[in-house]
Amino acid sequence: MTEAPAMLSFGARLGDFVSVAAVSSSLTMSAYYTFLVVPEQMILQTGICSFLAVAVFLVFALWNALRSAHATEAQGGRRRRRWRFLSSTSDYYILSLLFFDLILAIGQILSARWINLGYVVPGAYCMAQGILQQTGDVGVSLSSLAIAVHTFAVLFFRWQPPKSKWLPLSVIAGICLFLLLATLIPALTRPGFWDISGDWCWISPSYRSLQVGLEYCIFWIVALTSFALYIPLFFCLRGNLL
Repeated sequence: MTEAPAMLSFGARLGDFVSVAAVSSSLTMSAYYTFLVVPEQMILQTGICSFLAVAVFLVFALWNALRSAHATEAQGGRRRRRWRFLSSTSDYYILSLLFFDLILAIGQILSARWINLGYVVPGAYCMAQGILQQTGDVGVSLSSLAIAVHTFAVLFFRWQPPKSKWLPLSVIAGICLFLLLATLIPALTRPGFWDISGDWCWISPSYRSLQVGLEYCIFWIVALTSFALYIPLFFCLRGNLL
């Protein structure tokens, strides 16, 4: 689908690439090509830092879990290995949060190609970035909401979560199912759903209502719900409530 040419006052290729001088008034470009500006490289750097931070944390946690698994204790003349990588309900939600953060970071790192080219090109690579960005963004938000609700229930209502792993796994499965449906259904029913959106690829600007409904509304719901839960929890922990 052809759109009116996008206009920018200047473009730049940054970082390890050759800088482009600012042009006089604007750069006229095709509907399928967009010159990159400063935020794109910042997104790439943020994605790399986020990926490394989460990866290092997970490796460290796994290493501690393996050490714990090899710690033995005498029990009736026998020795038993202990595995503590996921020892509580909140651990599952935190792992889910980190997993989706990794997905989001990978989606941001894919912008390295656009910086290298100097423009964004539609296609399979673009679609992959859009899916990763959407899945990571919303997955992080919903995992954060699960952590907020769980924390509030445990600390405010003194709720004792069941020791079974099925509750957190069911919540995480629900998040994954929602993300799967929110990714597949629009893509199968709306042509060009994943397309260039600014300096990267995401839901096409042609589907603005779906951008709002599938991401921005979720962000606001999660943010407002978290505030509504954490504010009374703050006063509860201070002793002003209950």
